[in-house]
Amino acid sequence: MTNMKFCSADFLKGSYSLEGYKVVKDGVAIGILKPSTLFGETLDSSDEFLVWGTDDTIKFEGVNPDSFWAGIIRSGSILYGSDSEVELVAKLLGQCRSSRTYSYLALIADDCSDLLKISRLLSNATVTCLGCGGIGSLSAVTIAGIGVKKLKLIDFDRIEKSNLNRQLLFNTNDIGKFKTDVLRSRILERFEDVEVDSIKTNGSNTESIKDHILDSDVVLMTADEPVNLIYEILDIASNHDIKLISAGYIFDKLRASYFYRSEPIVPKVQWERGPSFIAPSYGPSNVELAGIASSMVALAIINKIQDDVAYFTDTWKSTTYPRTSQTK
Repeated sequence: MTNMKFCSADFLKGSYSLEGYKVVKDGVAIGILKPSTLFGETLDSSDEFLVWGTDDTIKFEGVNPDSFWAGIIRSGSILYGSDSEVELVAKLLGQCRSSRTYSYLALIADDCSDLLKISRLLSNATVTCLGCGGIGSLSAVTIAGIGVKKLKLIDFDRIEKSNLNRQLLFNTNDIGKFKTDVLRSRILERFEDVEVDSIKTNGSNTESIKDHILDSDVVLMTADEPVNLIYEILDIASNHDIKLISAGYIFDKLRASYFYRSEPIVPKVQWERGPSFIAPSYGPSNVELAGIASSMVALAIINKIQDDVAYFTDTWKSTTYPRTSQTK
């Protein structure tokens, strides 16, 4: 069953047709067939076919164009739009760099107009990554990969040998170099059209950090030094209409949080690290947190996190499967 019939002339008769990604009705493009749509054919002799889309799996019998297109429509497999919008979305899907990304974004967009808006928001956004270690470095590359064209990298640390087992973009040749400089190079090796600023300042210099983040749409904070830095960054973000996402460890638990126009949190305890303190950092969990954090950044940019949500935090135990979150 490697050569199914779904693009044959028998299925494409009638008022509907496919031209590449474009769904055409009576000679006019009305939408995009979502590229992730799946088609199936039963293995027995019942001559039963299926369309599996974002909304449902629809069955129909026989080589019948009307049933075929009804199944596509009912399964939620068309992203509707005007003729000009469809043309622009088809071009996005045809780009080598971004086709897989836009195949995903087409699943969460309302229509072609919304997908084009998402593309513009990502391209025009400025994201600051405060902390460029195990979580922040992977997040930064991923954020550039989804189409963000302006990144600011803030960190004061140099790469050490102890970083290499859990900060996976660095290698032995990078030891002694600033993390922000090396990370900037790694991003530009992949994405030449991204503007990346390497900013070397430490967490105790909050005035300098403030100056650098004021023009950001989203700040991703993974820095963990000093311990109470999150409260100062939250205060800056809340007062300047900046969306803030943080990600990191709470002992053996992983945590990702979102703040937007939320009330500043006044710490009740001034925590300090003990003389033998070693912060937990585990390569597999860094990758997991980076994926979640960068996805949250994207959703914040494209306004897919509800406007009435000012704050939430999601915490889960790193060793528990399936994952069970403790969302607040």
